[in-house]
Amino acid sequence: MKTLIISDTHLGKELNIPKYDYLRTIIEPADTVIINGDFWDYIYQSFDEFVLSPWNKLFDLLKERRTVYLYGNHDREEWCDDRVFQFSDSQGDHYVLKSGGASFYLTHGHIYTLTEIIHNRTNLTLEKIGWYCSDFVEKMGTALLGEDFYVLVQEINEEIKRKTSLMSKNNDFVICGHTHRAEFDTPHRFINSGVNRYGIGQYLMIEDGEVSQYSVRY
Repeated sequence: MKTLIISDTHLGKELNIPKYDYLRTIIEPADTVIINGDFWDYIYQSFDEFVLSPWNKLFDLLKERRTVYLYGNHDREEWCDDRVFQFSDSQGDHYVLKSGGASFYLTHGHIYTLTEIIHNRTNLTLEKIGWYCSDFVEKMGTALLGEDFYVLVQEINEEIKRKTSLMSKNNDFVICGHTHRAEFDTPHRFINSGVNRYGIGQYLMIEDGEVSQYSVRY
């Protein structure tokens, strides 16, 4: 049983053909799929616009694989509606995957960071301005440095590790997204699945309790 774990696709209004083809390529061999947050992006569109966008060509493929959808900070539950069932069988803010005798605790990770404090203490307009600025920096940074750009946010991974230590004690690994910084830290039982935007494709495949981490360009 192959389980694909992917996060931070940040799908917008326009269909990016290389990204679409890449996503189909990694989804098709999977038996199940877990989307670990930030599947679509509220900064660029409403949920209604996303559901009606060309990205809905992926929905049947995801449904066939009994997809689990975990909400992130760019696709919060309150911004969605029952049409999440068009591409997923279950939803939530965390999920425990059992595979080959191993246990994996999955959550997007934003609730353990400054991101959540800002969300709770400011209005959405200011939050969106912050998102636009960070997106611009990320786009320019990855154009220059590729995935090495994300070394700059390693400390956020460290913060999430500290705050999920209880879950990592009760499970073989905690798996997050959010920071866009892919990592496989065995001593701390922590995995970050990375990012899927600006031509960088990162994901996990779990089979019989064994985790494989991939990074490609699309």
